[in-house]
Amino acid sequence: MPAHYFADNRLSAGWTKRGAPSLPTLALLALLALLACAPALAAPLPAVVDQVLQRHPDIRSSQALLDTTEAQIRQTRSDFYPTFGLNYRQSDARDSQSGIGIDRNTQRSNAVLRWNLFNGLTDSNRLRSAGFNRDAAVADLDDAHERIALEVTEAYAELVRLRQRMELSDALIQEIESLRESVKKRVEAGRVSPADLDQIQSDLIRIRYQQSQLRGQLGGSEYRFRQLTGQPAANLSSPWLEAPENARGLAQLQELLESENPRLRAGLQRVAARDAEVSAARGLYWPSLDLELNRRLYANISPAAVSDTERSSQISLNLEIPLGGKNFARVDETVERRKAAQAALDSLQIKLSSDLGALHQELAQARSIQPELIERVETTSRVYHAYRLQFDAGKRSLLDVATTQNERFSALGDVIDNRNLQLVDQARLLGMVGKLRQALANGYRDSPLAAPKSEHMVEAGPSHPIAEAAPFRTNQTATARAPRQVRQ
Repeated sequence: MPAHYFADNRLSAGWTKRGAPSLPTLALLALLALLACAPALAAPLPAVVDQVLQRHPDIRSSQALLDTTEAQIRQTRSDFYPTFGLNYRQSDARDSQSGIGIDRNTQRSNAVLRWNLFNGLTDSNRLRSAGFNRDAAVADLDDAHERIALEVTEAYAELVRLRQRMELSDALIQEIESLRESVKKRVEAGRVSPADLDQIQSDLIRIRYQQSQLRGQLGGSEYRFRQLTGQPAANLSSPWLEAPENARGLAQLQELLESENPRLRAGLQRVAARDAEVSAARGLYWPSLDLELNRRLYANISPAAVSDTERSSQISLNLEIPLGGKNFARVDETVERRKAAQAALDSLQIKLSSDLGALHQELAQARSIQPELIERVETTSRVYHAYRLQFDAGKRSLLDVATTQNERFSALGDVIDNRNLQLVDQARLLGMVGKLRQALANGYRDSPLAAPKSEHMVEAGPSHPIAEAAPFRTNQTATARAPRQVRQ
């Protein structure tokens, strides 16, 4: 994120008593202007998500499981067709015929066609079960897409947040260093106590320690991003998602959750598959009726027996009635499996519905507090500016200036964290109702809000959402009037 969105440079310690910028401040302004004019070579979030979805192992695994269910359907469907077989037998034997030993060679070949005509609709119900399992696998594939898209979105958003925080920390250190130089000159001139210089040095060490921790988090986030996406963590844009019109209210989200959530859809299909398995198991109670056609194709017996069949055709109907308790136990097993599947579905529905409500409330609170957070940034910037002028005039202590300075940057950090929370909660809600990929395709943009206007702010550029949510640079005219307001 361009660092010029973070700080009111005219309020920094680099401004001299007469209002002209010092040399360090001029160098900083030049750097910030260069960052602001640099071309945005951003890697948008939707493009990163698409690339990850094309090669993620979870997607390949879900696709393979879907292909497995397709193969199972083909296997089950083949049970409706007859089976055809050919057999050939050749034997050499020492027979005794009328008390005379004979070496006899026998060659026979048969063709057999078997067809099950009725088995209690077991095959039909197995085919229904396989179809429901395939639909569940389709839902699982959709869930994998949504889950991976959410994982990439969270990693992307966290990386952007940490980089914004790091730039904010850099800006704070620059302001403190500039303030230290100003205090050092006053100590040398005998205008303030040397203890003020120690105090500001202590604050600088504290901020650098916090920055070192932040840098460690940023390094870990960049490594995780590279592992997840296979791409360098560079040229990232600032993402924002707009929910579809039918996925904004809590009632709308609850309705979509029940109909569109991939995990619930998969659970419903698996319950239906267990129902079909129960019907298939109960079909084993019925007798099985099979048709068999057996035809002798060839027979050669040398020397010939007294009599033998060279060619024949045979039709038989076999009626088998199962006895014992095996089939009863199988039905009991499928019934219990169906109960377990239904219980798992009910539990998942309760959990998802609770999580959805909690996320929706959290998002609503984050959105409602955002204007006040932006107002806090403006207020703390004005207070800090006034305290700096009063400090120059000897009416405020360095502690007052440092406190308001920390408060100002804390307010800026809260705006960053609040925006990231909104983005992540919105992505999670959309993922729960199966609409995250749709939002990435149709509702993605780089900035969440239009810049609020006030006499203390200038027009902020649209290239970053923090600039639009809270443009932190102060209007030059208002800044020029500030000294007179303080003197009054």
